[in-house]
Amino acid sequence: TVALDGRFGSCTVQAYVQSGYVEHAGVENLRCESTFDAANPLDEQHAWNAIDLHAASDVWVADVTAVHFAGSAVQVGAKVARATVQDCAALAPVSERGGYRRMAFHTRGQQTLFLRCTSEQGGNDFTVGYLAAGPNVFLNCTAQETRGFSGAVGSWASGLLFDGRLI
Repeated sequence: TVALDGRFGSCTVQAYVQSGYVEHAGVENLRCESTFDAANPLDEQHAWNAIDLHAASDVWVADVTAVHFAGSAVQVGAKVARATVQDCAALAPVSERGGYRRMAFHTRGQQTLFLRCTSEQGGNDFTVGYLAAGPNVFLNCTAQETRGFSGAVGSWASGLLFDGRLI
């Protein structure tokens, strides 16, 4: 998603094959609830992410609901390619409201599709992280009672598309 132009210096393109990655696997039909201290509405001594994808390609997460997590319902790591996250929900997060908290659907990977995902009370509901290669797409996703923006956080990322409804 970034032009390689000889006017700005030399460059090469080389095939790269990573071995040892999880391939063609998915997580489906799951409800995750993080237990927290109900007396502390800013409690952070509990689970941060419901689903964390790392070192994987051609993977999916579908029909997952995450309740009370401090970080993300689904977080896609930098070494993930071609992931689909669809029909997932991040509900009633419990955490402080700053830093890298309440990033309901977050990717640092490439070629990630977030489809029909819902977030409530997120800090930054739909985000891409530091130098995410892209393209990454958020299609027909909904944010309710959001407390921040959706987009690139931390630094420059390329190939980011929001389409459909993002409230």
